[in-house]
Amino acid sequence: MDAMKQTDRFQVKTDRASTDRTPVALLTDGTLTSTVPGTILEAQFSVFPDLYLLVLTDGSPFEETLRFHLLDANLQSLDTLAVDAPYQSLVVKDVQADGERSIRLTVNDGITFRLAVNGSRLNFMQRLAVRMAGKRCGKNGLLVFRSS
Repeated sequence: MDAMKQTDRFQVKTDRASTDRTPVALLTDGTLTSTVPGTILEAQFSVFPDLYLLVLTDGSPFEETLRFHLLDANLQSLDTLAVDAPYQSLVVKDVQADGERSIRLTVNDGITFRLAVNGSRLNFMQRLAVRMAGKRCGKNGLLVFRSS
C-alpha cells in the first residue's frame, strides 16, 4: 500500500452567506464539487487509491477548531472529526504524512497529535473503546485522533 501523499488538488472558496460555522467550498479543476465545515485549508493528502484527507481550521485564533474530512473519489464525505478546546487556541504549525494511514500534526508550541485513517469503519463498541482509551474518532470510526 502506498503512503499518504500531500496534494494540491483542492482550493477553498468561503461561502459568505453562512453566519454560523462558515462552510468551505472545495474546488477541483475549477469546478465546485463539495462543501465541508471550516474556512482555512491547512493541509490535504491523497490516501489509498482515490481517497482524500483534508485538514481545515475555522480561522478563529482565540477558539480554534481542527476539522478533519475524509472524502471518497466522488468527493462525498466518508467521515468527519472536529477537535477543539473551549477558549484555547490550536494554531497549526506543521502537518506531515506519517506512514501509510496517518498524519502527524504539530500545534502551538510543539504539541503533537496523530490522526489515523482506519481501513474499515468501527462499530459502536469499537468507537466506545477508542473513546475510553482517551482518543477521539470520527462519526463513522474511519478517523482516529490521539495525542502523540
